[in-house]
Amino acid sequence: MQQIEHRTVRLGARAGRQSSRAGPDLREARRTANRKQTVGDLRCECGQLGCRSAIPAGAEAYRGTHGGFVVVPGHIGNDVVVAAADRFFVVQLRRRRESS
Repeated sequence: MQQIEHRTVRLGARAGRQSSRAGPDLREARRTANRKQTVGDLRCECGQLGCRSAIPAGAEAYRGTHGGFVVVPGHIGNDVVVAAADRFFVVQLRRRRESS
């Protein structure tokens, strides 16, 4: 029993590493697909692999000039919230400080 639990934890940690590497490219691909979407809900634009969360199509209007990513609550991560609604947030990636 412990062996199965250990493997589950290990796979979860591995998935987290993949998510952080794939995050920006995955987010951009989802945002591009959402902008082409003409019918139905949008897909969460978080960087989590396998995320299938849906966002109301009206969220696109909230993106505005921010150019941010539309995500469901709980998928914000380290991003900065620039707009909020009941079922989604518009976030921008937090910029890393440059070394002096």
